Amino acid sequence: MNIIKDYIIKTVNTESIQSGDTILIKNIPTTITNNNIKYDAFMGISIFGNAYIEKNRTVEKVLYPYFYRGEFKEYR
Repeated sequence: MNIIKDYIIKTVNTESIQSGDTILIKNIPTTITNNNIKYDAFMGISIFGNAYIEKNRTVEKVLYPYFYRGEFKEYR
C-alpha cells in the first residue's frame, strides 16, 4: 500500500469540507464523499454521523502536494 508521506494537516471548520477532501479520522486519512456529509437542522453538518461539537465543529484536513508538469505548485 503506497502512502503519501509529504502532506500538511490544517484545522478547518466542518462547513468548509467538500466531497473529495481528505480529513483525519482516528489519525487515518479518509476521503470524504457526498454520502458521508449530512445536514440536520438541529445538529448542523455531520461527517460520518459525527457533528464534531466537542471540537468546536473543526476537523483536521489533510493537504497533499499538487504537481503540474513535474513541478511542485501548492498543497491542496
